[in-house]
Amino acid sequence: MYIALHDGGGFIFDPVSQDFRELSNRWDCAYADLERDQLVIVQGNEMHLWQGGDSYLSGQWRSKVFQLPVDSLMSCARVVSTEISMLSLKIFGDGKQVYSLSQGEIPHNGFRLPAIRATTWQIEVSGRAEVECLMLASSMQELM
Repeated sequence: MYIALHDGGGFIFDPVSQDFRELSNRWDCAYADLERDQLVIVQGNEMHLWQGGDSYLSGQWRSKVFQLPVDSLMSCARVVSTEISMLSLKIFGDGKQVYSLSQGEIPHNGFRLPAIRATTWQIEVSGRAEVECLMLASSMQELM
């Protein structure tokens, strides 16, 4: 993976999967220890292992824009995480926020969305927990 910081932020790019993610973390310099498969970062006068701690930093991630047939109905969603109570969620249809759940409000199973039709869909999750999977579907059966 290629990790870069610049004045406007940072990103990780995986040339194999073509995955591109923006970074919310900032540091002064870094060293890739290829033998241990670790990234050592320096913030001020302190060295840390990147993603090496016991607790998660707060983060925010938004999916790419998914283009569906005109006026598609996504009526259900599901978030899979071991610490789902530490997350919040926003869902966007045609560029507008159509649904949101604050931290602690996301159910452990699938849940219904308002009856909104849109052509483009995005989902955003934020909080202090690892997210295994985010799903939008047109029926509850598709979420299982």
